[in-house]
Amino acid sequence: MTRQLFFQRSNKVSISNDAIEKKPLRTKLGWMKLISSVGIPLTIGIFTLVTTLQNRHIARQEREQDINQAQDEQREAVFITYINDISRFRDQNLQNLTKNADKLVYIHSKTLAALRTLDVERKKNILLFLRDSSLLSEDENSILSEADFSRIHLENDECLFFKVIFSGANFYRTSFRNCLFDNVIFRRTDFRFSDLAGSIFMDVQFIECSINEAIFHDTILSEVTFNGTTLARADFSRAKLDSIHLFNVNLTKAIFDNQTQVISLEIKNSILPNGSFSQIDDLFIAPKPCESLENWQIKPVDTVQVENCTLVAKIPDVNLEQALNFPFVERSLLVDAHQAELEITVEQSFNTQTIRIDIIFVGRKSGVYKVFET
Repeated sequence: MTRQLFFQRSNKVSISNDAIEKKPLRTKLGWMKLISSVGIPLTIGIFTLVTTLQNRHIARQEREQDINQAQDEQREAVFITYINDISRFRDQNLQNLTKNADKLVYIHSKTLAALRTLDVERKKNILLFLRDSSLLSEDENSILSEADFSRIHLENDECLFFKVIFSGANFYRTSFRNCLFDNVIFRRTDFRFSDLAGSIFMDVQFIECSINEAIFHDTILSEVTFNGTTLARADFSRAKLDSIHLFNVNLTKAIFDNQTQVISLEIKNSILPNGSFSQIDDLFIAPKPCESLENWQIKPVDTVQVENCTLVAKIPDVNLEQALNFPFVERSLLVDAHQAELEITVEQSFNTQTIRIDIIFVGRKSGVYKVFET
């Protein structure tokens, strides 16, 4: 009885151990089946997601290419239309085209409109077209006023300019390398951060230009005048300077290295690279010892006469006007820097009449500074 009981208990223990050993095996198989059942759809899902993202990327690239192509086709259409219109207009108005202000205004408006939509390469081609069409010879009625040619690149044989005027053009960050400028006027032109290395400037004028931080490496400048121009931090390393005239110029921190050749240079009323000031000259404008009516505009006409070197009005309320050529642009830099003062003195004599004197500065920065009444 006792032995049988022991055997039964021992048998139960043995069965229980087998069950314990088989349970982890079934658990591993279950996990493997679960992973297998989930892994296949997950792999398919990842593949589908990657494929979808790739397709979207390809579609986005294709859309961008289509947009770029459409924009390029539009720019090309604008460029061709501009060239055809200006060529036709030029051919129909060959006589005195550059002397006709109204016709130049038409070309100017067309040019500005085209440049607003064109890329850098086509902007360059427009500039060359205007040069080859002899449309760059006007100053006051310049078709380049406010024209944006920034970041264009010209060099070598395509970069030859002879007897042209760049008035009011924007050449910001342009590259004019190994170019030739002969008998050229730059007026109110923006050359900031431009690369002019290796270029030749002969008989060239820079008037009221901004040329800060421009590169003049290895350039040749002969008979060149800078007037009312800023050249702060401009780099003239290895440049050759012959017959250079600097009037009212800002040369703050401009670079002239040991290899810069200065053959002949005149500088007045300017800020030097070290921040000091160059020679400052005085200016006196006075009428002739004996007054005449030669330079006066009189309203009403024939109401003023000269008696004993004096202007005498025959009637009250006479208006006299006279324009004096005052080269203020050659001294404005010093006035702004408080290194020079502008003083205007007018002498007059009268009996019982009241005289009103208006002093007006007329030019690009026009304005009535003071009105004197006596």
